[in-house]
Order: sequence, then structure tokens, then C-alpha cells
Amino acid sequence: MYKWIDADGNVVYSDKKPVGSVFTQEFKHSSSDISNDPDKNNLNSATEKASEQQNQEITDAFLNDQLNRDETIKKNCDIAKHNLEILTIHDAVYLQDDTGNPYL
Repeated sequence: MYKWIDADGNVVYSDKKPVGSVFTQEFKHSSSDISNDPDKNNLNSATEKASEQQNQEITDAFLNDQLNRDETIKKNCDIAKHNLEILTIHDAVYLQDDTGNPYL
């Protein structure tokens, strides 16, 4: 079994390995792991909880990175729109030298 996070931030499970996925976890199943030993069951439970917490941390980090990327893209888009507006409205764009005089 494979577990990964798709482009929409959804956790996906499959028996086929994903192509190009950044966060992939592989699970191997073995029938010999089944036991009625309470200590082993407690260990398995603790391991599952730790694994779930780690998966949640990975998911949160992935979503946070995606949110930061989306915010950066929006800021860059706003800057580009503003620059286009300046270039569209004015015939020429002037720069200023050290004394404040405009030049092309």
C-alpha cells in the first residue's frame, strides 16, 4: 500500500506507487504481525498514533507551503498588474538620477 498527498491536499491510498509524488509512505502487510499479546497491541497502537501524528505534520507542512506559494504568486501578480498599468497609461517611463532629474 502507498499513501501520499495529491495536488489538492487530499490524502490518497493506493496499491500502486504514485508517480512524481513528494510525500510518499509505503506500507507492507504481513499476516505474521497479528497477535493477541496486549503489550504488542499497545505498541502497535502507540506506533499508529505516532505515524498518524507524523502524517498530519507532513500534511500541515505541505498545505502551509502551498498556501505560502499561493500568497507569493498573488503578490507577484498584483505587482505585474500594477507595472502593466503604469506602462499602459504613460507614454514613457522615466527614471530619476541622483539629483532627482528625470531621464529615459
